Amino acid sequence: MARNERFPVPTSLLVSVVILLAWAAGGPAVASGPETVDFPGAVARALKNNADVSAAGYEWTSARKGAEAARGNYLPKLSLEERFVRTNVPAEAFALKL
Repeated sequence: MARNERFPVPTSLLVSVVILLAWAAGGPAVASGPETVDFPGAVARALKNNADVSAAGYEWTSARKGAEAARGNYLPKLSLEERFVRTNVPAEAFALKL
């Protein structure tokens, strides 16, 4: 039985050559030293991703919106209500009057 091969070169060799060429073109990764951070920068980074700080910001915004809504209710409101109830039980009549 004759094998009909399209590629006479073994596939693993071809893959390794492609990987080697890609690595050579990109160059080896150069390790750099750690980035220095001063104290205000470290505090800013810590506060930027803090969930408690963002929740407090939302709470402050909600309180501000609530105060704006309360300022919109300067004028007093008058509501009239009328009820009619008929009963012959004295305790219920007394409770309804309260």
